Amino acid sequence: MAPVRRSTRLATKPRSHPYNYGPCPSRPISNGIHFYTTPVKKKRYRKPIVNAIDPEDDESAWAVMPKIIPSLKFSPYKWKDPAHKPTGFSGPSWPPTSAEQLINVDIKLEDLGTHREREAFFAKHGDLVKDDCLGKYCWQNTEWSSEFLCAKDFDGRAVCDHTFSEWNQGCARWETRFEIRAVADMGHGLYSKWNWKKGDVLGAYLGELIPTMPQNTDYVHQVKVGPAFSKSGAQVAYVDARECGNFARFANHSCDNNAIFEEMRVGNERVLALRAVKAIAVGEQVSVDYGDDYFKERRCLCGTPKCKYAKTDIPAPAVALAKKKNGRDTLKVGLVAL
Repeated sequence: MAPVRRSTRLATKPRSHPYNYGPCPSRPISNGIHFYTTPVKKKRYRKPIVNAIDPEDDESAWAVMPKIIPSLKFSPYKWKDPAHKPTGFSGPSWPPTSAEQLINVDIKLEDLGTHREREAFFAKHGDLVKDDCLGKYCWQNTEWSSEFLCAKDFDGRAVCDHTFSEWNQGCARWETRFEIRAVADMGHGLYSKWNWKKGDVLGAYLGELIPTMPQNTDYVHQVKVGPAFSKSGAQVAYVDARECGNFARFANHSCDNNAIFEEMRVGNERVLALRAVKAIAVGEQVSVDYGDDYFKERRCLCGTPKCKYAKTDIPAPAVALAKKKNGRDTLKVGLVAL
């Protein structure tokens, strides 16, 4: 994962006016409950998106209509096992009561015990590691260059008190810059209605935060939970957007991808951000690379000259399993049937 650039250039004098992040790019709105495809020409309705039924999955007795959520979904009962507790967890007790406690990248020294216990902890795990903050709003327009998203990166004396809920309001009106289209053999895809530059953050990947990998991995991405340290890193969990999520869940795979999912930070909360790795033009499909693990039992037919998985040798039993994966012939296209 390429780290966010960190600048050592700091302001030498206090600023005479507050830091200006610009107005919130999106007015707070109440989104619909479910996702819809972009209307076909001459049709005045939008068809709701429904996941295909998986006949091999006992938990899927009916089709799933994905729900739009503004933040990570969290079910406390799934986190009761103490084995899932992250190193340096800063919470009042275990199990946690919110996703925010788990994706907190900071640590409270008082939770580590006495001075001697703190020294022993950091000797074992190393220094606390944080990425740069993404700033106040998603899609924000600051008075600085695109290198600086948070005032604290510009001036070390500034305060970083940003929250994900405020940051995510910046892309609340996501349909002004993206649309979901039906794609032949792929289900649905995410298309841009905006010209994005390399390095731009398009949004965050949302879903349910769960401690273990589910059987159906079509909408699952890994994310670290708890603070990260230079010697011991951080534990991992998974964001599953199969039943609920946001527009980022519709980014399809391409071996010549124009975006990536990257762990970043807003305030003290870790964010799985969708970031452009090359310029994305209006009308272009937003795509990411699903990685080697995803294609262990799937064959990719993205059709790009850079395709890495088209010639993957998959044993016959694995092929049969992959074809039943999501109630559709997902192996046929090598992509998630969204």
